[in-house]
Amino acid sequence: MGGIGKTTLARFVYDDPSLRERFDKRYWVAISQEYHLLRILQGIMDDKESTSIIDLGTRLYQILKGLRYLIVLDDMWDLRAWEYLRQYFPEDKTGSRILVTSRDKNLADGLGSTKTCDVGFLSKEKSWELFSDRVFGGMCCPSELETIGRQIVENCRGLPLGIITIAGLLSKSSKTCEYWSSVSKDVAALVNLDDNERCKNILSLCYDCLPLHLKPLFLHIGGFYDEDYNIVMDYLISELVAFALVRPIPGKPIQQVTKDYIMELF
Repeated sequence: MGGIGKTTLARFVYDDPSLRERFDKRYWVAISQEYHLLRILQGIMDDKESTSIIDLGTRLYQILKGLRYLIVLDDMWDLRAWEYLRQYFPEDKTGSRILVTSRDKNLADGLGSTKTCDVGFLSKEKSWELFSDRVFGGMCCPSELETIGRQIVENCRGLPLGIITIAGLLSKSSKTCEYWSSVSKDVAALVNLDDNERCKNILSLCYDCLPLHLKPLFLHIGGFYDEDYNIVMDYLISELVAFALVRPIPGKPIQQVTKDYIMELF
């Protein structure tokens, strides 16, 4: 399922310093449910101009030939993307590795995987550690909020994305018992939903609680950019200013206001 930490774990492996030294080439490839082969290969080759899938794939093959490489294929939903991309990954017995993350456990069989790793839900204590760290930045939770906070965490059912999302909301909001109790009631209302629906509703709840000045930015980014798209900060700032989605603040450049809002949102 989504939000359980597959990408986070894969990223931890990908960024490990010892693995950086072990492999000659490393590529992170975001697949997702609605993937575009041309865009994937353009991203790998860092070439937005070429529009030939075959040309890009052939160049990738030539680069990887004879090298030890690590490729992460993140969030794969079906085998079609793999069946097409695999022809551009040389099999030279150089110790290369391909790491795939997926929500579908059966996908591993179709990939011919030699090793699999099931990512489970967090325990109650690990959930609380993640929540309190995100809300209080390593400081202790005030005693008057701990009971309510643990109720919120328990109702997230060990789902990391749900915990992080709610924690992000509470870290920027009023830290009062009244407010936390209202959030706790909203989260508790989602307990009987299945895991995917609970995650979606938690995200919706956090949108509803966003300050008014951030909602237009959230909707624009979510509507204009595909999942896993690599957004360039300077371009995004110019775009948001051009669409007049940010109100000016007297005495402060509009670009700086926009950047501050983006950082607040994320």
